Amino acid sequence: MKTRQLTSGVVRAALMVFAVAAALPALAQEQSQLEALMNATGLKVEKLEADMWKVPFGGDNAETLEVYVTYNNEKEIGALVFCTVVDRDEDFQFNREVLARALMISNDQPFVKLVLDAEHGDLDCQTEAYMPTLTAEALKMYVDTVAAVSSQYRAELNQLAGQ
Repeated sequence: MKTRQLTSGVVRAALMVFAVAAALPALAQEQSQLEALMNATGLKVEKLEADMWKVPFGGDNAETLEVYVTYNNEKEIGALVFCTVVDRDEDFQFNREVLARALMISNDQPFVKLVLDAEHGDLDCQTEAYMPTLTAEALKMYVDTVAAVSSQYRAELNQLAGQ
């Protein structure tokens, strides 16, 4: 009788171990590739929504820059890292001087570009990275570079834009 009870207890324990082991891959898949990379960067991050994070950086005059990281489209093939450098009202018309300077900065800076979001009245500093080859170290470098370039040119571009 004791052998039967011991055997059934071992069988139950083995079944529980197999059930937990089968559930682990499903739990691991809940974390996206980008989330795993963000967690591995060592950066102070704030998760905003399913696949979007904010990384705060101290900027000029103690202003905080906010760099955002998300996927660049619904296929999740690329990561988009960006920071708003100039923020105006929707449909703001940037003057030629601002746009020309943004093009010059884009030409001179490796890895990042200044891009116009005319609909929202923004000038953003951004970069994109191909997910299958992206590492946590490279993602951290992209985030740091976007923050550095944004901080470096923020005052100049805002002044040119009329503020």
